[in-house]
Amino acid sequence: MTPEEWSKEQLKPLSMFEIAKWWADGLKVAGAGNGAGFLTAGAALSTFQGHHRGLFEVKVAGLCFLIGVLAFAYAYALIYRAMHAQDEVSHATMRKDVASINANSDLSGASMNSANKYALVSAVSFFVGCLIGLIAFLSY
Repeated sequence: MTPEEWSKEQLKPLSMFEIAKWWADGLKVAGAGNGAGFLTAGAALSTFQGHHRGLFEVKVAGLCFLIGVLAFAYAYALIYRAMHAQDEVSHATMRKDVASINANSDLSGASMNSANKYALVSAVSFFVGCLIGLIAFLSY
């Protein structure tokens, strides 16, 4: 393979399905982390029972993790919605249905943009929950 061929191959855009697969895989990590954090915060409630400041912090951290879990679930559903709409674009292309192509393409793009926002909410919730949990641990 020549350097020019290699460069051309590297600059080839990813398909919507490839992008959605990578996003979904990364999002699963954030969802698992938030889920584990939420369960850990629940388990920590009994440990911090006599320590009111720490108990409050554990509850806030648990709330952050719960927000992260909900954001993950919604983002994952939006990725599925985008993939389905993109598949409809393929079918509409075979039928040469321009209106359906445009409508589903818009839906797919909007869904992926929203999924990205909720994925960021999930990731930020995880980090905030971890930080609050660390503060609770250090103050115990």
